[in-house]
Amino acid sequence: MDLQLNTYYTLICAALVLLLGKWLVGHLRWLANFNIPEPVAGGLVAAALCYALNVLLGYRLGFDVDLQTAFMLVFFSSIGLSANFTKLKQGGRALLLFLLVIAVYIGVQNGVGVALASLLGLDPLVGLIAGSMTLLGGHGTAGAWGSVLERDHGIQGAMTLGMACATFGLIIGGLVGGPLAKWLIRRHQLQGPQVTPADADNLVEADAYNFESPRKTRLITTDAIIETLALFAGCLAFAQLMTALTAGASFQLPTFVSMCSASKCLIVPLMCLATRRCRFTWRLPCCRSSCGS
Repeated sequence: MDLQLNTYYTLICAALVLLLGKWLVGHLRWLANFNIPEPVAGGLVAAALCYALNVLLGYRLGFDVDLQTAFMLVFFSSIGLSANFTKLKQGGRALLLFLLVIAVYIGVQNGVGVALASLLGLDPLVGLIAGSMTLLGGHGTAGAWGSVLERDHGIQGAMTLGMACATFGLIIGGLVGGPLAKWLIRRHQLQGPQVTPADADNLVEADAYNFESPRKTRLITTDAIIETLALFAGCLAFAQLMTALTAGASFQLPTFVSMCSASKCLIVPLMCLATRRCRFTWRLPCCRSSCGS
């Protein structure tokens, strides 16, 4: 028996899964010790429950995906808006070495994927879907290129395969990456910046320790919400324009790439200019440092 949940119930279920993951990580110490992400913890429990309902009772849950694309694009916009070239410069040689290692493993992922697909008699593009396209690009890349591969290259089920591979990579990355990172930190005796609770209360929004102070109270006003929505709307409009301009060309930009580009290369400079002349209720992190506040 199929149970199809509409947009509202899907949104409620997604919120409950995130809250469940937060509760699990907060109460099961081993999850926190191994740095298991809250969405991964809650998602694994939700997947197990859905599987149990299907096997034991014959119920198959279906979730509405109308908001999926919009939420993903807003997420990628927030990444672009929070980007800071100053922090990239501080990475120095270690960051360049990290990028070099990633570039090498992109080739390894694609090479292994294409080789296995060819050995199994599948289209080599399937190997790319199971390679860096999803394991590195995630759900955004899978959603952006899945429909293109289905429509232009005849790869049936490319979207479904891409989402499955991206989900697999996300879960395995959370389950393996957290413990591995913890082991490396202990082995090399690494330490991050130490922030006491008293210091955390005095941190400003532009401070680099915001992510280390998730419980810090922040002011959310009506004006700030409206300005944030306007920023996201501007990114969405620019992304759609860039996607339409590059459609059918030899060089195509997925919508989410346009979102990040719009956020960093267009919206951020305009906001930095505007914050010097207008009294906005808040400023972007990169604007605060460059505008002298």
